[in-house]
Amino acid sequence: MRSVIPLGLALVTLGIALPSSVAEAEKPRTFAGRYDDTMLTGFAGVGAMTDKCRAVFGNKARVCTSAEILASRTTGGPAAWVLPVIVGGATSGFAADVSGVSAAGPSNLSCDGWATTDPTNDTGLLLNSSGGFELSACNTARAIACCK
Repeated sequence: MRSVIPLGLALVTLGIALPSSVAEAEKPRTFAGRYDDTMLTGFAGVGAMTDKCRAVFGNKARVCTSAEILASRTTGGPAAWVLPVIVGGATSGFAADVSGVSAAGPSNLSCDGWATTDPTNDTGLLLNSSGGFELSACNTARAIACCK
């Protein structure tokens, strides 16, 4: 059986100093908190959502993925938008997120790329107030889950 050792760990074990950028790249992001000044996703995009996280949690913050939330064991709090992590590829018009939530396609896990507020057709992935995941209509203003 072959073992895989992260590059940073291997270099440190060999006594080779890592540049801080390499060490940071291997550090997993964890939940920092919520940007609670709710926003609609429509025409905002991931960049605008990330800017909101950075304004509160510093320059290394960004919108959390569902995988980062799962790894952080986050619970409770106001409902907040999260970025989906598609698993298994989108087949037959359906897409599944690592959280177990599925939708009619990848765009229905992300409010059509976080660029729409269409209440009839589009949904986005939400960290709900119980710490679980669900789909929410894109025309509802929500907090943003931020990781760093």
